[in-house]
Amino acid sequence: MKHLIKKFITEEDIHLIDSITGKSIKTIIDSHNLSEFNSNSKHVVSVFDEDGIHLLRCILAEKIFNYKRLNFEGNEYTDKFLCDGVLVLNPGIEHETFLDIMKYITANQNYDVSPLWVNITREDSATDYDIQYTMHVDTFHPCFKVFRYNNDIELEHGPYSYVLGSNKNSKEKLTLLYELSTRRTRNLTLENVTRNSNHILWTDSLRLATTEDYCIDTNKINQYLSSYGLKKETPITGKKGSIIITDTSGFHRRYPTTKDYVRHSSRLILKRPNPFLI
Repeated sequence: MKHLIKKFITEEDIHLIDSITGKSIKTIIDSHNLSEFNSNSKHVVSVFDEDGIHLLRCILAEKIFNYKRLNFEGNEYTDKFLCDGVLVLNPGIEHETFLDIMKYITANQNYDVSPLWVNITREDSATDYDIQYTMHVDTFHPCFKVFRYNNDIELEHGPYSYVLGSNKNSKEKLTLLYELSTRRTRNLTLENVTRNSNHILWTDSLRLATTEDYCIDTNKINQYLSSYGLKKETPITGKKGSIIITDTSGFHRRYPTTKDYVRHSSRLILKRPNPFLI
């Protein structure tokens, strides 16, 4: 991993991490074996979290993906995706156009889907509790989900909801990730939090921590995001057949479904390879 840090991480990156943590990540880089962090594990519980090791993994993985994409030609679709972290394609988009977009996004020239949609269909209806109603990131590195709305989706149906631009490792996002990653490490190592005692604090998909562990209230979530300088969530509504491509390393959730409404969708399952393998 150290050779990748030397190749991709700049002094500006080091300064950014140190400005968030108040410590020196370079000390960790120079004096410790980092092999345990050289994987696609969502979050590695470590004493080095306080020094910003999770932030280093986020920035390094993002830079490696951007490096891989240099071999691909972007377009108006991919430009919007990289800007927002989510892209909505209208029903009926040509398969070849979809493939070109996915090759760029995943930095995989051999990307293909045959048939286009894996036969995984969900019927999401209102429920009193769903951890996916909470705002979270799936993991530290760019990773992608694709799904299709199989009915017209309005706010009441519980659309996919995203914090636009949170796919990028801005200082604002990294500051929040620092708070969440260090909190998880403290909870698991000092407070002995287990899956059974508090699944939200235990899970390695880092979830927002408002005054409530399980917070699904839009106003409270948006206030919390704003306190870190991040945008408010944007529910992604759409017509039947709309295709949503998203980078789930950005903050997202399933917007709560209103009683008597149902969201039907099909999913495309994408692998999450180790981002540190070039």
